[in-house]
Amino acid sequence: MAPPHTLLGLTLLLRLLLLSWAPTRAEAGKVVVLAPTEVHGSLGSTVTLPCHLQPLESKTKQVTQIRWKRLDPLGDPSIVAEFYWEQGPIIPEPDRVEFKAARLGADLLDASLTIRELSPGDEANYTCEVHISTSQMGSALTWLRVFYSPQVSIALYDDIGQQSRRETKLTCDARSNPEPKSYDWSTTTGPLPPYAVPQGSRLLIQLTEEFINTTFICRVSNDVGTGQEAMRVQLPGSPQELSPSRSALRIGLCVSGIVFVAMLGALVYSRVRRQARSLSCMSPELGGPDPADMDTEARAGLPP
Repeated sequence: MAPPHTLLGLTLLLRLLLLSWAPTRAEAGKVVVLAPTEVHGSLGSTVTLPCHLQPLESKTKQVTQIRWKRLDPLGDPSIVAEFYWEQGPIIPEPDRVEFKAARLGADLLDASLTIRELSPGDEANYTCEVHISTSQMGSALTWLRVFYSPQVSIALYDDIGQQSRRETKLTCDARSNPEPKSYDWSTTTGPLPPYAVPQGSRLLIQLTEEFINTTFICRVSNDVGTGQEAMRVQLPGSPQELSPSRSALRIGLCVSGIVFVAMLGALVYSRVRRQARSLSCMSPELGGPDPADMDTEARAGLPP
């Protein structure tokens, strides 16, 4: 059996432990607000942000004010809705935002907020604040996520790039939540032509000798759905760049043609020159012998 002083020490230690776990008066009277950490909604739909106050211990305490705030992308808060137990609701957008259950004369333990016609700009962190008559306040934070299928647009870039080469490409811009998972390029008549090379969200168009007149379609998908956009592209034909072997062949053909023309010209010149000499020998006006003298000489050589 343990000595009496040992039992007394154990009893005191147990009492101290019990006192350390017991709630203080401030903790017992704390304002507890319950709300989910995350709520999901789809574009254009209606969503409710739940917020509930745990029943108050004392009947002398009552809710005096409910306030919903949201943080913008820069972290600055703005008031979405307020409710005063003597005045009622104050809401900047009453056509789209309303309290689900808060009414004049109610206990205001349900501070849930309803938002209609969700847009991408509604996605943010929302804080539900509940104030009671003893100047105490409790709050809870909820992140509203707005999911929507890709909203697609196409931009055309046509420029002269390095080495004076013309660069033409289409860029498919998609805004969605969650992020896009795939990009699919096609045309209104079916698959892509050989001169169109897909590179993810970009489409590289290689110029051809023929006129290009094609409508391209970009189709983007994510976990919510699919969106698409079309653009008609018209580009003039342009000579294709030659490979080294084709370039050498073309240069050789050009040189051969020049040599052939030069030789033909020399041949024609030589022939014309010989004909000119023949005519000068036959004509006295050009310094040739007189036919009459030639006839006299011929007769002088004949016997009588």
